[in-house]
Amino acid sequence: MNFNLMAIPRGLNNALGRSTAGLTIGRLFKNVTDKQIQRNAFERNLKKYGDKWGPTIDYLRRNGKSWEQIIESSSRPNSSLKELIKIFFGR
Repeated sequence: MNFNLMAIPRGLNNALGRSTAGLTIGRLFKNVTDKQIQRNAFERNLKKYGDKWGPTIDYLRRNGKSWEQIIESSSRPNSSLKELIKIFFGR
């Protein structure tokens, strides 16, 4: 099998890019979320990542995350109670 190793990161980038199912699902849930909670989440993401939808692939790569770390972390929910309190209660 002939295989281009340099194509793997591009393929991962495309697979994990802004049009992924995860972001689509996140956007659907945000559309049915209480508007104040939604504003809190967007405000937090803008402050933390510079994008209202959260960290982008470019953001994560610029901050030293490997492809493996990005894939692994994308499968975990935010487990920080402190962050969830900020989103739900704006504190």
